[in-house]
Amino acid sequence: MKPPIFFNRPEARAESIDDLLRIVRKGKIIIPLFQRNFVWDKKDIIALFDSIYRGYPVGSLLFWKRKMDIPNKKVKIGPLEFTQEESGEVDAVVDGQQRLISLAGVLLLKHATVLTEEENDWNLHFDLKKEKFVFPKKKETPPSHWLPMSIVADTLEYLKWLRSVMEKNPELIETADHVAKAIRDYKIPVYRVDSDETEVREIFNRINYMGKPLKPNDIFNAIVGTEQNNLV
Repeated sequence: MKPPIFFNRPEARAESIDDLLRIVRKGKIIIPLFQRNFVWDKKDIIALFDSIYRGYPVGSLLFWKRKMDIPNKKVKIGPLEFTQEESGEVDAVVDGQQRLISLAGVLLLKHATVLTEEENDWNLHFDLKKEKFVFPKKKETPPSHWLPMSIVADTLEYLKWLRSVMEKNPELIETADHVAKAIRDYKIPVYRVDSDETEVREIFNRINYMGKPLKPNDIFNAIVGTEQNNLV
């Protein structure tokens, strides 16, 4: 009888967006070459932030723990570039690239080197009066009651903005604080794989290509059908 095979099991850990951004800023998260380019548009980014604001699940992140030196210490995450603070172990993104780039591109827009001239594509705001996320139009100056998401991850910048802008709208301060806290404290399940490339590729394939996803109508009909059966 063959002995059982023991895998180096990935462990799930809930990490706040605030904590993830700190790792990104240190240049300790990289996008591997096998990943596709960023394909989300503004509607996708708005949907992600709105889900986080409402406390909806947004899926998990899968990282591959690797020990490597980054050439020139420059790490590119979407539209931004960060300087790796120290060599050694990094997290290579295996699954969740679009979400991570969206979070970094929006929330760290003022805290990194911007590699694209289209900063407006990442300049997300929260309309405190209508309570919804919006992108300003090109050359549009956002009104004072629009909270820029690029400052909510920086306590000093956020407080400075409150003092300078919210004096005219004191009734909106509570809403602004709620939004900033909801974004920064939101926790995402993070899996870190400490294994060889073969196993990482297998995990990636199973996540992305196995199974047959339900269509939205199928899910809705299943929920409604279950509720109706429970009423009988």
